[in-house]
Amino acid sequence: MDMPKYRTMMALLFSIGILCQECNSDVTCKNDKDKEVDWYILYKFPGMENGGLSYLYMDESTNGWVLSRENINSESGTLANTLKPLLDFYKKKTEGFGYMLYSDQPPDLYVAPPSFGHSKGVVMLDRNTGVWLSHSTPKFPTYRNKRFWPTSGNANAQTFMCVTYSYNDFIEIGLQLKYIHAYSYDSELSTFPNELRCVAQRSCYPKREPWSRVKTLTSVGGQKFHSFAKYKRFGDDLYSGFIAKELGKDLYVKSWGKMRRSLPSNCSVPHHVYNVKEVQLPNMEPFTDTVDHSKWCVTPGGGWTCIADMNREVSQMDRGGGAMCIENSGIAQVFTDMTKRYDPCEPVPLHNQKVFNTGKSPAAGKSKKIGKKKPNKKPLAPFAPWLTLCCTKTEACGCCSFTPPNHISSYQSRNVNQQSFNPKPACLLLLFFFSFSKLYLLHVMFIFSMKINRLKGSHRFIRGHKPVTSCPGREGTSRQERQEQQRWHMWKNKTDS
Repeated sequence: MDMPKYRTMMALLFSIGILCQECNSDVTCKNDKDKEVDWYILYKFPGMENGGLSYLYMDESTNGWVLSRENINSESGTLANTLKPLLDFYKKKTEGFGYMLYSDQPPDLYVAPPSFGHSKGVVMLDRNTGVWLSHSTPKFPTYRNKRFWPTSGNANAQTFMCVTYSYNDFIEIGLQLKYIHAYSYDSELSTFPNELRCVAQRSCYPKREPWSRVKTLTSVGGQKFHSFAKYKRFGDDLYSGFIAKELGKDLYVKSWGKMRRSLPSNCSVPHHVYNVKEVQLPNMEPFTDTVDHSKWCVTPGGGWTCIADMNREVSQMDRGGGAMCIENSGIAQVFTDMTKRYDPCEPVPLHNQKVFNTGKSPAAGKSKKIGKKKPNKKPLAPFAPWLTLCCTKTEACGCCSFTPPNHISSYQSRNVNQQSFNPKPACLLLLFFFSFSKLYLLHVMFIFSMKINRLKGSHRFIRGHKPVTSCPGREGTSRQERQEQQRWHMWKNKTDS
């Protein structure tokens, strides 16, 4: 073979090699065998099993959970294979690659302000495809270190969800992260969509309503996912106030069990939300939510499964966050079967309940409009403390006993004297004034006065003052008054001597 032909052949082979290398360099989700997959879900065990390093794996081909032979921190495990483009970029600055790491609990070099969303994830992409890896593990991945797994993540169970998207989908993903107001602690996106770059620079967030966003994203393999994102001004629980409404179904929700002010299971909304307290993974003993830091929810009876960012906690109602949901009956059944125990709903005080009529009423046999509320037939109930106070200050005998209506909650009835009453016109006039002016400051003052009245009282014994009976001419008619008279005379005799 002459030299010109040899050079031509080598140049052709070299070009083919480069093209093949580029074909294999697409950023995608990968399994334990380093094979590309469209999506996967991981469930890492808590520390009681193999030191918290074992995990279950699921994708479109496994038909349920499969126990991985690798550890979560293994250099040949699912996470390491998926993060390989990022780890390679740290060493040789691969051209055409971009990434963003975000977390409300970043590695120790950073502290995320509470004004940012309660969300954790990894975004990686090149000019063809990319991955969105959503997870629940604090300080993961470590900052620019090939040992990507933080040892602090061993103690509790965690979840991961990876989906492979085309390049154009990352504009919408950037908008979802904008609503979440994700805290980015490491990124390189100089030549990638502005929607991602502004999130990486922590410079964009929603400035007008709506404060939530739902977007359907389609993976490279054609699987549809529903992405839920809420900004902090949404002001409601991600699950009962957003996901349950959008899906129109009840939810079992698994979130962290060591929150300061966790939200109880909620049955006061049309679609009920139940807190999962105990989980049982295949071939393992059940474990409680106090060792399970994962966040997920599932619709009972199959249908939808969501891997989420947020806990059901009071303060997180005012933080950004989101969830990625997939409609697949097989996946939903797997997560439903894992639900070992959940909290039933606490009784809801009747005066706080909303009445939702859904179709025909069994009692009346007549159809009613959906969402129509029944009128409040006991409008005086919220003003019981004012009426009680007003009545106890009057001198009319027999008017100061009050029994709270049935629909006052136990908390309210604790603060109301257990008496029945027949209020004077002055009391009703005062009630009318408060009900229309809504002077809440005066309301608080009246409640405070009422509590002082309960401690001292107009007819209770006060040192140095002779007790006054409630009704002139009927002194000593009650046992309490006779006892107070005796205590007063004993104190008087003691001071005179």
